[in-house]
Amino acid sequence: MARALVGSEGTCVTVLEATCRLVESPPERVLLVAAWPDVFQCADRVPEVMQYGPIGLEGLDDLLVHYTRRKGINAEGLSVLPEVEAGC
Repeated sequence: MARALVGSEGTCVTVLEATCRLVESPPERVLLVAAWPDVFQCADRVPEVMQYGPIGLEGLDDLLVHYTRRKGINAEGLSVLPEVEAGC
């Protein structure tokens, strides 16, 4: 069930009860921004990235970045992203 709901941002379900497994927070964290020519090539690389055991993984397409820049939101954060058609 969880796999079917990942990415739905809570629009497909209402959680009435949940059990969590807490894990130790890593003593150090690293942020990696990687870019591919398009979102499909990015998605193809997910299994390779998962081999390293990331604690989080986000994909950003060019439209999200474009409209965020257009609205002038988070200019400082967006300035560190590479200039590509799609990033992941």
